[in-house]
Amino acid sequence: MFLRNNTTITLFLFSLIIYVGIVLTYDVWFIGDEGYYAVSIYEAIKNGPNLYITFLGKPAFWKPFLMVDVYSLMIRLWDGFLPAQISYRIPSAIFSAINVILVYCIAREFSDEKKALLASLLYMSNPIILLFGTKIFMETFTMVFVLGGLLAVIRLCKQGKNNDKLIAYLAILISIVGAAFSKSTTIGIMAMLLYLLYAFFADKKRILGIIAVSGVAAAIILTVPFLTTFPEAYFKLYLEDFFTKRMSMDVGLTNLITMLASLFYLIPLFIMGIKSIDLKSWKDLFLLLWILPLIVIAIKTPYMWYAFYFIAPLVILSLKGVSLNVIDLSIIIVLLLIGPAIMMHSNWAYERDAEIKTIEFMKQEISTNSCTLYVSAISPMVYAFLEIYGYNHNIAITNILWRNGSNVILDANVTNEQLESLVADYRNSATVDDISTREYLFTEWNALNKMILIKTNNYNCTDFEYVAITDYYKKYGLNSLGYTIANENEQIRVWKKRVAD
Repeated sequence: MFLRNNTTITLFLFSLIIYVGIVLTYDVWFIGDEGYYAVSIYEAIKNGPNLYITFLGKPAFWKPFLMVDVYSLMIRLWDGFLPAQISYRIPSAIFSAINVILVYCIAREFSDEKKALLASLLYMSNPIILLFGTKIFMETFTMVFVLGGLLAVIRLCKQGKNNDKLIAYLAILISIVGAAFSKSTTIGIMAMLLYLLYAFFADKKRILGIIAVSGVAAAIILTVPFLTTFPEAYFKLYLEDFFTKRMSMDVGLTNLITMLASLFYLIPLFIMGIKSIDLKSWKDLFLLLWILPLIVIAIKTPYMWYAFYFIAPLVILSLKGVSLNVIDLSIIIVLLLIGPAIMMHSNWAYERDAEIKTIEFMKQEISTNSCTLYVSAISPMVYAFLEIYGYNHNIAITNILWRNGSNVILDANVTNEQLESLVADYRNSATVDDISTREYLFTEWNALNKMILIKTNNYNCTDFEYVAITDYYKKYGLNSLGYTIANENEQIRVWKKRVAD
């Protein structure tokens, strides 16, 4: 059996200790997109799982639902015992450890036992895996489906018993659907193509079976939107997927260098191994073809975490030329240490983030009972903090700016007069665009070029003791309304109402 030996159990426990240790020791609030996921997970914990995610109480179709639902169910087991930034990241540590043993089991099909173990260790210590695999990012969870499905295809092509074949086909079905609903339809398609590629080389008789399973998976993916009241939003999410939206971004050579920098330490090994790659060997050719999309993705997208899907084959190929002598092992040991060093540097940089500093100020200086208005330019980190820790607050989400024909959300983009009017309107309970008037969020935003005001259900919070505003460039003032700056950095200012003499 693939997963039933002492090595896999030991490797899983070792990886789990490493990843959970990182989560426990990195007690810093959610970074970037983690804020989006954290709010949606928080709402799923309160309201239960659904076939779509919600954000600020409304359906939001910027990502599929599966990761949010699974994380919410897992977090319920220990929620309340740990700070949210730790509690919400523990599922990622668990799935990262599962991915390590999946890489080990797959690597055994392409190399010997020792090199398979080294491949799993190099995968485990990769900075992308260490950095994003211990945060709330969908790739960690999605990789369980992608790698698990490949392992099922390998099992299928080994000509096992009929029951084993049935289980393998079921695992492939779950993997394609799981990849699509945990990340995107693009990744589901990528997983299917990867499985067909392996079957093409290993056992062509299995191709028709995988195609049939893929057809069932496609039917499931196309049916789910009709089980909700928002099918049009679901299909818009499908259409705005990786190929049609993110692949069109102009990122060029700079992003290529940024993404490959996280893999650069494999180059010495890859150079040693490249002479050992046999293009007549279908296994080597399969691994090379698996890697090729990484180059296109690196050039055409600004998202380095897509490298997640290509680290495993790169590691396995890089070890082809390693002879396990003293020199080679010394190089590998050094490389195992470089990954954590890169991760530590990145985490240190995150700790210096302006929004993280604002959150620390709020945690120390603002009571959860204080009435706070947060004027946000789509800054999920701060309002994730306000939502999850139950601050008495309202939220106003402001402008989307346009640049070179595409929407780029840069800052609050309100004039001083607009800001004062906004605060005054809330104080006087004036009419604003209530969140409850919108069927769903985010799918509408691409067509808007105006101020959006979203008021939370906390209508009693109108006389604000604090006003926090994302302000990247301009100096805004609330002096005329009786406020003074309480906290200031290069991106966010927090204003506090002056106490009357």
